[in-house]
Amino acid sequence: MVISGRGARQALLKVVAASVVIMVTGAANAACLPVTLQEHVIDMGDVVYTPGLPTLRVKDVRKEYNALVVGDEAGCLLTPVALNGVVLTNSTTNGAPVLRRLNVHLNPIAASTSGWDQITGTDSNGNIFTTDARIINLNNRLIREITGGHGFSSVVATSIRNPLPFSGSFRMPIYELLNENGQVVWRVVISGTGRYIPILLTTDNVNVTLPNISSTDLQGPGSVAGRTVIPLSIISENVVSQNFISFDANTVTSGNIIIPDHGADTGVGFQIVNTSSGTPVQLGQPQLVPGNINGVFDNFSVQYIQVADSVNGG
Repeated sequence: MVISGRGARQALLKVVAASVVIMVTGAANAACLPVTLQEHVIDMGDVVYTPGLPTLRVKDVRKEYNALVVGDEAGCLLTPVALNGVVLTNSTTNGAPVLRRLNVHLNPIAASTSGWDQITGTDSNGNIFTTDARIINLNNRLIREITGGHGFSSVVATSIRNPLPFSGSFRMPIYELLNENGQVVWRVVISGTGRYIPILLTTDNVNVTLPNISSTDLQGPGSVAGRTVIPLSIISENVVSQNFISFDANTVTSGNIIIPDHGADTGVGFQIVNTSSGTPVQLGQPQLVPGNINGVFDNFSVQYIQVADSVNGG
């Protein structure tokens, strides 16, 4: 059957145009290779957080990345997508997830000038590149292979969004790289264990000045004088808890008596005691502190104790 006239030419043009669309779409998809998902886990280990900790970085970890072939010679377009589904660019962060008071994320200010997450690779022209993972698709760069790289992970203590403490394990994807076929080929995950301690001793290294005493104030071995309160302060977010502290000394000790290893005084040591009862405190052993304390308390004191038959002052 012969079709002639203007209508026939229009039909022919429509068929040719449809064929061109099919060919272009097929060529673009063919560049990406099916790969096994590369999941890079950055293990932070134990991350300890206390109520008095200011908003700052508390732990950093660096992770080295291995190689991955993602496309044939024509290359493959990779799109970085954050945990919240936002396509990453050079001017955006990854929408770092918050675990109550632990803010876990890839650190945008890394320990070196190389950036927060660097990926090296080879593009479709055979050029070697190094780039921030957020802009791996800059100018529609087509990638043959990711040859390596590194990532920095940080845990930041913060009270933003949720005032509750966090304690427990965490394992979270931070961002992914998707190829043109929609396959996730690369994923960065941060894991670890948050350990929240609801009490903080803010005076953990204390100097105490005892009063001057006369040798006659000590009447023999075991006698004491000059009892002085040790200024201690606690921040506690759980007033019903049982809190414990312990004492150590940076000088020679004998049982519960601290004997200085230098100085002019002889025959005298120091002893930490319960302020109200005078009961000696065993060094290194946990001492109960009432849970309703939130601030300065005077439960413990230090005093002189005679440790020899005679005392010589200095």
